[in-house]
Amino acid sequence: MLIQEGNQCKINWWETQLIKIEQAAKNNQKFWKNVKAVSGAKTRGSTNLITKVNGRDRIAKTDEDKEKVLTQIWSKVFQITPEENQQFCRETEERVEHTLNQNIDKITTKWNINLQDITDPHTNTLPITLNDVQMAIKKTANKTPGPSKLKKPYISNLPPNILRNITHLFNCCYATGMYPKQFKIAEIIFIPKTKVPSTDPNNYRPISLLNFLGKVFATILNKKLVTHLENNNFIRESQHGFRKKRSSTTLIANLYERLAREKSGGKNTLATMVLRDVRKAFDKVWHRGLIYKLLQTGVETPLLRILTNFLHGRISRVRINQTLGEAFGLHAGVPQGDVLSPTLYLIMCNDYPLPTFTQQSRNFCKQYADDFTQVIISKFNGPINRARREIHGRNVEEEINKQNAYEKLWKIKTNMDKFQIIHMGIRATPHITIQGELIPHTQQATLLGMEFSYVNFFTKQVEANRKKADNALIQLYRFKHLRRNLKLRLYKTLVLPLLIYPVIPLNALSNNQLSQLQAIQNKATQWICQEYYPNRRTNLQIH
Repeated sequence: MLIQEGNQCKINWWETQLIKIEQAAKNNQKFWKNVKAVSGAKTRGSTNLITKVNGRDRIAKTDEDKEKVLTQIWSKVFQITPEENQQFCRETEERVEHTLNQNIDKITTKWNINLQDITDPHTNTLPITLNDVQMAIKKTANKTPGPSKLKKPYISNLPPNILRNITHLFNCCYATGMYPKQFKIAEIIFIPKTKVPSTDPNNYRPISLLNFLGKVFATILNKKLVTHLENNNFIRESQHGFRKKRSSTTLIANLYERLAREKSGGKNTLATMVLRDVRKAFDKVWHRGLIYKLLQTGVETPLLRILTNFLHGRISRVRINQTLGEAFGLHAGVPQGDVLSPTLYLIMCNDYPLPTFTQQSRNFCKQYADDFTQVIISKFNGPINRARREIHGRNVEEEINKQNAYEKLWKIKTNMDKFQIIHMGIRATPHITIQGELIPHTQQATLLGMEFSYVNFFTKQVEANRKKADNALIQLYRFKHLRRNLKLRLYKTLVLPLLIYPVIPLNALSNNQLSQLQAIQNKATQWICQEYYPNRRTNLQIH
């Protein structure tokens, strides 16, 4: 009797939760909150941080202690230390300083406001208009506010006369090259990384909270900068990160098609991929080097002047709940979370050395922001033997050394933990030696979240996507009594992204691999429509 009553209570509770989900269908926030409450998903509670002090573990329990630990770590990140600087090229630093000193007037803030300085149609230097401000406000996302606590609704609902005053303020800043100090202040909050211990303070991802008006101003400046770069075809075709009509999907598809085309020559071709990732890429950008490269782009003087000031004098403070830490300066890097930062980073890494491309060495490279992939291809007139494998190995070493030399010039450092060499379809692999050290190779690697192997390019990723999507779909079976449109909403949000990301070019998959992915969609269709095999209806009829 007690068991029956307990089961009935469970059923009643479950029906109540489903009713709540149904009622919250039009309120996105409440809908997902109710789904999460009954989905069995684990939530993270407050975690203590453990650090080493004099060889002993020190536990940070309170918000104040956690803030001090994280401030101590991150205040040392946004700078290039003297020890790090010794590894880079002194001659390049002297050349950069000499060039910037010669152009000091172009990068120095002016103290007299003259709006005529930003009105020159011949150089595409135009003032900021009210429409520019309104479009930037509309485009800027409504996220957690920065130190000013001003949210998007407060700004977007301002009357036109106030927006005109803001436009005039932006034009004054643009004409003088002075980026407001209040826009340079950021509060940093932290989100724990997955699959790593949350007690380690290094396993947290920083999120910078910036003032909303600062984001609006940066959006306007970024549009001007991107327009200049695109009109002059400055960013190379190999770069797929943070560009219109480009993405990680286009990079993977383009790389695979190019690699397949080059290897179509048969057994007389050797191919090797070198996957590089820049260590602390956005946090360690050399400011003087970036300003030098901005100068080389030929960007108009008012924009160059304010971008220079945009980088200088920035400060951040760590925030843990209501506890706010001491401010520390950002002496290197581009501001995390600012819309201008990705574009500035693309400029910083745009002039890498071009790979060798001849009839025998058909090398190429692909970039996605700080992810740099080198593909080294050697073509021979006869069958592959040991001597030709060694020639290919020297070709690989030459391309790696070329990129290493470039990084040394511009204070960039590859993260060796993510440095991978994979010989595509090669069983007897050549030895790769860099600076006297033998570099190991791997038979499988990860490119922009996509797993691939040296033989079957997409096999591992197809299997991984299928398993993740299948497990997520099983978790949704408990919602079988919801309305059909709500189940479809759950599927599209929680299952479908796992099935299709990272996007795999379907034309590169075998019929068997396509069937594996389609099987998940068939199961989802049956669950959504409540049609199962005893009903004797095929998937085609359900579709």
